[in-house]
Amino acid sequence: MSPGVDGGRGRGTSTLSEAPVAAEQAYGDWARALKAQPDDGHLRLRVALALWQQGRETEATATLHDGLRRRARDAALAHGLGMFHADREEYRAAEEWFHRALEAEPRRADTLYLLGLTYAAQGRFDEAYVQFQQALQLGLGDARIRQLAQLAARSLSNRRFPGGSWLNPAPLPWDERTADKLAEVVAEEPECAMTLLEGCAGEELAGQGERVLAALEAVLARSGGHADLQYQRGLVLERLGRLAAAVGAARRALRVNPRYAQALILLGRLYSRAGRPGKAAAALEQAAAGGAGYADVRVLLGQAYQQLGRPGEAREQYEKALALNGNYQAAREALARLGGWAA
Repeated sequence: MSPGVDGGRGRGTSTLSEAPVAAEQAYGDWARALKAQPDDGHLRLRVALALWQQGRETEATATLHDGLRRRARDAALAHGLGMFHADREEYRAAEEWFHRALEAEPRRADTLYLLGLTYAAQGRFDEAYVQFQQALQLGLGDARIRQLAQLAARSLSNRRFPGGSWLNPAPLPWDERTADKLAEVVAEEPECAMTLLEGCAGEELAGQGERVLAALEAVLARSGGHADLQYQRGLVLERLGRLAAAVGAARRALRVNPRYAQALILLGRLYSRAGRPGKAAAALEQAAAGGAGYADVRVLLGQAYQQLGRPGEAREQYEKALALNGNYQAAREALARLGGWAA
């Protein structure tokens, strides 16, 4: 998925759209889960966000509307439609959907927060201030609300939707209460672990990374083997540059669930970064055979084959990547270097 969230209209692209694989992987995994759980509003919202990030805006909005036909007062789905309209600069429509979400769930702090941003985008700062104050009173500084706000920041594309420091709250004050809260959050939503590192660099990244790792490890100590938590721990360790420890976390996730596609992809990527193409290829082959043959996985596998001196198989993987996503520049460039495609 290399096109941005804007669907070709020329607006800016989101952070996630610059990482082509994330939305493709998420969509495949979550769409399969949604078929089994069609009334799960949060899962449906994730599927819709992944579609939106691939530029499939009509399908994204249809996914949410279909959910609302099933459950008319689902706050998560109404919130998602508000996000999509805000992304298109359709602020009045966004307001309507955010209000509908708040009718179903009046204390939904992330909706209050984005409604405030929608007002601010129209220059209605007095109304925006009221929404921000309500959101803060409900705990916008909490890790869970921080995660939801940053999810919105990643998912919205246009530059006029005012973000900046509002979408990246100040670092959480660190004390025993915050540590317990963070552990509670990652136990409920393991994927928020990486969200909490967004925008961090240098000493801030190191400090926040250690806090998130401590929260993950606290939950793991209570819950025992937990594949999702180990996978997220591996991602955090990778972000901190601790590759050997990240490999260990990915392998532990796979001991719990040997068919865990995301952990296999992480392991393949880590082995590739560590200059171990044989092990990288083995992990990525297993992921692709299990149904995770996403375009980026094909490129990683092709790169491993090249490092192993197998250019024919590398070319085949790059061609498969382009068959999945004809705009995937990394695959085009890799194939061009092999002399099989014009970049």
